Amino acid sequence: MNQQVYDFYDFLEERQVFVGIVDKEELLLDFELIAIAKENNVGGIKGIVCEYYGIAEEQINSKTRKREVVQARQIVMYFLNLCTRMSLEQIGMMFKVGHHVFDHATVLSAVRTVRGLNQVDKAFKIEFAEIREKVFLIHKPICTK
Repeated sequence: MNQQVYDFYDFLEERQVFVGIVDKEELLLDFELIAIAKENNVGGIKGIVCEYYGIAEEQINSKTRKREVVQARQIVMYFLNLCTRMSLEQIGMMFKVGHHVFDHATVLSAVRTVRGLNQVDKAFKIEFAEIREKVFLIHKPICTK
């Protein structure tokens, strides 16, 4: 856990703050995820992809199975895997909807799907190249996964 989360935890312990029905450990996990998201500019990548496809970030974080939303979500997962040091589990947690999070297997499937589409679908390849150009302006890939 990063220092901000520990500081918040100490604050909760000192003040004995009542946080309602929310479990303190769950609340700490949420704050840790927020810190990870900021550190890795998750919002920047989500924003670029959502803007490109003309969808709201709330949609990309939802459990919907609409093709355009699923494809955008998969592309975001792909770039988070490529451009950050986040684990697959952490990437899945960036798409938390209530108590539902996407697990590491879903993220791995998304990465493989994007790679596959990029090889066989010419229209997707063009879209992907345009998005990649914008993403790489704010985030450089950390390795060649």
